[in-house]
Amino acid sequence: MALSSCTPEAYEASGPPLAPTPIITDSIINPSVYTISGQTWVIERYRIGQIGEINLTSDTVVFHVNGVMQFNDVDANYAFYPSASVYILTLYQTPWGMLSGSVNPFNLEVGEILGLPFSNISVGGNGMQVYLWMRRL
Repeated sequence: MALSSCTPEAYEASGPPLAPTPIITDSIINPSVYTISGQTWVIERYRIGQIGEINLTSDTVVFHVNGVMQFNDVDANYAFYPSASVYILTLYQTPWGMLSGSVNPFNLEVGEILGLPFSNISVGGNGMQVYLWMRRL
């Protein structure tokens, strides 16, 4: 068995170091931020599960600042924040439990949500989905 050793070659710099380059940001993210604070929406229809009857309703949701809302004149809470290219809307204290779903910016621009799924994230809610049809007043 023969042993050999190697020695590293000397490194010679070919000039001064390069200047730092700016960080390229993701152009997909839109710098505009949507808000629902101060808006009133009406839930006009809902469906529990992917298959089933679409039920008519007329539930008024008024979104105030700091995560406070009124659901049919009853004080409740909500959360609304951006996540990637959508917004997450979580409605606490609804007749269907604690619901959370992804809302596209287009829905916020036109003021209409057409059958988007919201998952019941309440303890014991088993992730049941409630599809909501909502319109901004």
